[in-house]
Amino acid sequence: MPRKLLLIFVLIFQCFLLRGQEFKVVGYLPYYRFDLANQIDFTKITYLNLAFLNPDSLGNLSIPGEDPATAIAIAKEANPDLTVFVSIGGGGLTDEWAMAWEKYLKPENRATFVHRLTEYAVEHDYDGVDVDLEWGTVDDNYSPFVIELRDSLHARGKTISSALPAVHRYPELSDEALEAFDLINIMAYDETGPWNPNHPGPHSDYQYAVDAIAFWKNEGVKGDRLTLGVPFYGYDFTDQNHVTAFTFGSIVEEDTLLAYTDQEGEKYYNGIPTIQRKTLYAMEQVDGIMIWELGQDAFGALEKYSLLAAIDYVVQNGELPVITGLENQLLASAVKCYPNPFQNELIIDSNERSASYVVRLTDMMGRTVIGEQGCFSEGTQRLNTSRLAPGAYVLTLEMNGRFYRRVLIRN
Repeated sequence: MPRKLLLIFVLIFQCFLLRGQEFKVVGYLPYYRFDLANQIDFTKITYLNLAFLNPDSLGNLSIPGEDPATAIAIAKEANPDLTVFVSIGGGGLTDEWAMAWEKYLKPENRATFVHRLTEYAVEHDYDGVDVDLEWGTVDDNYSPFVIELRDSLHARGKTISSALPAVHRYPELSDEALEAFDLINIMAYDETGPWNPNHPGPHSDYQYAVDAIAFWKNEGVKGDRLTLGVPFYGYDFTDQNHVTAFTFGSIVEEDTLLAYTDQEGEKYYNGIPTIQRKTLYAMEQVDGIMIWELGQDAFGALEKYSLLAAIDYVVQNGELPVITGLENQLLASAVKCYPNPFQNELIIDSNERSASYVVRLTDMMGRTVIGEQGCFSEGTQRLNTSRLAPGAYVLTLEMNGRFYRRVLIRN
């Protein structure tokens, strides 16, 4: 082979390897959020999963009441390289959908239904199918269905992924079916929620993400087939008789400083620091990160607090930011926070003596351990940290709508 031709081959092969190693950012977009497509920055994701496609009693497939074509066109215009999947099932099936899945996964109906699903993906130009059948829908017919769907999709040049629970493997999920998925999105959230009102607390803390990745690796799945799921929503346990979900965007509307913590009263969610720490951990352990769901982010006037943007920062830079905020940043030179490492006292000072402030110190699980407010005109602020355990903490200070953030160590 001529040397020049060999060099070209090597360069092409290297580009192929680099593309194969691309960190995946998988974002779900359910049909009831399609109208937000114009507000989502699709350049910051690599996979778009449109949800959810389900059969009716006659086996006809549709995404309820919505044509995804417009959302796909908007996404593809922004990001022509975007991989688009259609996600089937979902956690909130109607009775008709649940009965239809039970019917069409049976051996006598399965082959025809698998063919119908594959043809749907081909006809609508999807790159693959994401299987999000959950809990009661997963029966003895689940694994044979997955294997047949994999074979059918691969034969047409399509791929198959799945959304699976954080730390639970369905008994009906065989080793062969588990191996059939080209990609597995770990739903590392919903550890608690409205179904468990007497157990308020975080539904998706950092440790749960660590445990979830470890669980599936222990099941024999390599990291290059896994993505770590993160929530763009939380649960409000204020009224335990009526626990409700809320979007990240709505909590930021209440108070922009809440973007940097994981809890407000009995409301629990993932703020920017926790999402970014999970992203960094995912980059070390697995092949990507998954978002449920894109339409729950902060948009418009609050887009500077976007969780998707926070994820993208870590993906692009491979590290956590020291100072956060996309504009009007409070420069480090304006604030002094010392000593670092600290022990029984943390001192905060600013050269803007007329400024009022709100300060929060959170542990690395995102829990607020100190929260205070005051005015620098009163002099240097001293925080009593004698009761804090040794370890890393994140200090977030808001001053006149600007933010300063720093990682500190307690000896």
